[in-house]
Amino acid sequence: MSYSAHTHAFLHSLDAALCTTPLGVAENSRSLLPYTLSATEGDAQDVRLNGRRSWYGTTLGPTTFVQVEVESNMLVTGLLVQGDSERHMWVTSLRVNYSVNCRDYFEIEDNGAPKVFAANVDTSSVSTIVFNHVFVAKCVRLIPTERHGNLSALRFELNGCMPSACFKSLNTTASDSGAQLRLAGEKLVSIVRIEPTAIGYSSYRLSYSRTCVNFYDVLEGNHAKVFTSFDGESIDVDLHLRPLRTLCVRVTPFGQASAPVVRLRGCAVTENEGIHVSCGLTHFHNNRYDLHGVLRNLHAGRPLRQKRVVGGIHAAPGEWPWLVSLQFLRYHMFSNSSGFPHLCGASLIHPQWVITAAHCFEDTVWPGLATASNWRVLIGEHNQAGRDGTEQAFNISNIYKRDNFQITWDTPLLQDIALLKLDRPAILSDYVNPVCLNVLTSRFPPGSVCVTAGWGQNTQDGKGVRLPLHAQLPIIPPADCDAKYDALPEGHMMKNFVSIDDSVLCAATESSQTGRDSCQGDSGGPLFCKDGDHWVQAGIVSIGLGCANPDFPGIYTRISSFINWINTTLVQNSDDPDNPDTVNAGYNPQIQK
Repeated sequence: MSYSAHTHAFLHSLDAALCTTPLGVAENSRSLLPYTLSATEGDAQDVRLNGRRSWYGTTLGPTTFVQVEVESNMLVTGLLVQGDSERHMWVTSLRVNYSVNCRDYFEIEDNGAPKVFAANVDTSSVSTIVFNHVFVAKCVRLIPTERHGNLSALRFELNGCMPSACFKSLNTTASDSGAQLRLAGEKLVSIVRIEPTAIGYSSYRLSYSRTCVNFYDVLEGNHAKVFTSFDGESIDVDLHLRPLRTLCVRVTPFGQASAPVVRLRGCAVTENEGIHVSCGLTHFHNNRYDLHGVLRNLHAGRPLRQKRVVGGIHAAPGEWPWLVSLQFLRYHMFSNSSGFPHLCGASLIHPQWVITAAHCFEDTVWPGLATASNWRVLIGEHNQAGRDGTEQAFNISNIYKRDNFQITWDTPLLQDIALLKLDRPAILSDYVNPVCLNVLTSRFPPGSVCVTAGWGQNTQDGKGVRLPLHAQLPIIPPADCDAKYDALPEGHMMKNFVSIDDSVLCAATESSQTGRDSCQGDSGGPLFCKDGDHWVQAGIVSIGLGCANPDFPGIYTRISSFINWINTTLVQNSDDPDNPDTVNAGYNPQIQK
């Protein structure tokens, strides 16, 4: 089925849009370009995002796919995917092929191997897939590789823009040497103009980075491509078929050549110009965290374990830029079972400081946890199963816990808070930004709706997931929380292990709602709440009985009870005593409403 072309004026107006404009496959949406849907089986017209039905594929493999063919080439930057709400089926992972002529197809790859994208975890929520390597294509194929249920149920939307929209002049800030340019936020770069500053022969290597830390060369085959000027003439590097998604661009001269003048052309992928100017800000200005009413009820009643998010949906890349993955580098029963190195969650509170749960670093819980060198810290992480290009990896310089913290089975687990100093500051980006910390005990009273997030199974007994999940949870009154745990039978281990005092808070869904909670493997992760334009961390995932069981709420260390200790620890352990480290940059909780 094809869709008629819009007027030239309308298409021209779309040239000015972000390069994340929907093609128009979604139900009742306006089409960016005329297109045709087809599939190797089933009704391709049912593939529309938010449609009343879904496309179904009976078999898995490279010969079963759904395809969209656009009338003219489109610059493709990502996907939105969705399952089927009627049959309780969805695609859990897929591959993507594309072609500029609909005959010769290329596969999106990751380090030379076919890239497998994580898709959905439930029937109706929408998962966002952002392509690290964007491309121009006329035909795009979605090939399911794994699914929940006996059919591949899929609805989708394609995001991107017209290629002609991606040739605008881009603002940059040059390094002292002039060889490295930083953009005002992540952009797509289609043209790099290299202008030598001297007449004569000169050659250059071009590289790019989404973090301004780890750079990747523009390749020719398997080697860095060399760009040469013979008489001082400018070099125009044309990347329009595969623009670079990048934050920094580096042009490195060979030999005695001096640093050139570099100019960039391309387009934007977010509405924001520049890096976050305050803690607790994210480039996502939407209500995606309200989409949890569609989630399944995943009640469970198991003994105390490390916590993970249950009943959540996938977070989009960069949606929570303070989210941190703590990866244990030695053998651990949980990470060995999950298949991923992530063991605990945490959050960035300052470019060089992370906050988490103290019990993640106790040898009495598991041998080796208290040794800093056994850990790796990943910030800007998204997909545990592959490279996103947004990650920054760190070692831990020091671990700071409260002096009177202890964990035994016959005393309450309290003061479950730790600060980690990183071996260097993180580079802030669209994907890395500290969260604000709550300093006022009265700021988020019972009834406040907050969010918890982390990498973990969306069922209590499942394995770890590739992408972070997030779930919405209301804070509940301490007396209600205390009463639920007090109702446990005498002799139950949680009777001694839980104490609901002023240093903790509880959060859980009501018994009539679908179960959502943190669960195995996400201890130390954040519970954060909206305060005006800022997201503010109110709690740290600590303990609970089972996962997503409204009869036993999750228990979180209350940030505001330890704010003085947090500030003192940062100040006393700053690298520069004359300019000590502080939290809550750009956020004033006294006036923020």
